Order: sequence, then structure tokens, then C-alpha cells
Amino acid sequence: MVGLRLTEWDYVCGSCGSTYALPGADLSFAYGKALGLSRNGAVALLDAFADEVFADLNQRLAADGRVSGLTERQRLDLLQDLVEVVYDPDGAGSGYVISGSPGCPRCGSRNVDWFEETERPALEVTVATMTHDGWDAFDEAERCAVISSFLDHRLDGA
Repeated sequence: MVGLRLTEWDYVCGSCGSTYALPGADLSFAYGKALGLSRNGAVALLDAFADEVFADLNQRLAADGRVSGLTERQRLDLLQDLVEVVYDPDGAGSGYVISGSPGCPRCGSRNVDWFEETERPALEVTVATMTHDGWDAFDEAERCAVISSFLDHRLDGA
């Protein structure tokens, strides 16, 4: 558990027009740490340097020939998107995302028309560290299948 100062951001969904708020935090001071947000507004922290699974995922992606032609930024985007697939979801079953919008709570779309940080007072909260108990329970074949399926979908459109 880590103490963070969370601000609130307002969003307008690009698909249904709903307005919703999600927490945010300035982690620019903490290189290698990322805030995971769920569609339900749950927050968890990912420490990329301390989490062995994150390093393992990076190696697994790099070893797949389909990513060899991608830029470093494109590979990082894939790795960040893989977090939602591999790490455990929030208590309501919504996955955490560390890049982009986790989606509109009303329609689920990740299409955002507009967003901005609010002037509402920031909250000091204790944030849990992201977990990966489901991934830890998988054997090697299951882990390979998860990575392959993710890349099939993201890179091959399968």
C-alpha cells in the first residue's frame, strides 16, 4: 500500500456523451511507477522496476518476432496494454489500464471527446499495488497462450 495524492479529472465520452470523473495522480517524480485506473474508478499502483512480472512481460513481447518491426514507443504501448490482460482486475471485475482511458462507466467506450483536471480538492489516499495472482497461477503453456492471443488480436486483427 502506498499513499498518493489523487486529483480528479472530468471526461466526456466520445461515444455516448456521458460526463464522468476519474482519479489521477502526478507520478512524474516516481520513474517506473504508473497509476492503474479501472472503469469503476478503482486505483492501483504498478511499480515496473519492482514487479518481476512486468519485466517478464517485456521480455516475452520482445521475444515474439511480430514485434521486431515496431518502434520502441509501439512496443511500450503494447506492454502497457498487456497490463489490463495479465494483472488482476478491480473488485468489480474491471481491468486496470495504465495508459489512456479505462472507458466510460456508462457505455464502456474508450473514445474520449474531452478531459481536464478539475479544481476539486485532491485526496490523500492509500493505494494498493497491482497484483497478478491469476497470471501467477498459470503454467508456462497458459502464459504463452495469453501473450499469443493478445498479440494475435492487437497485431494481426484476429
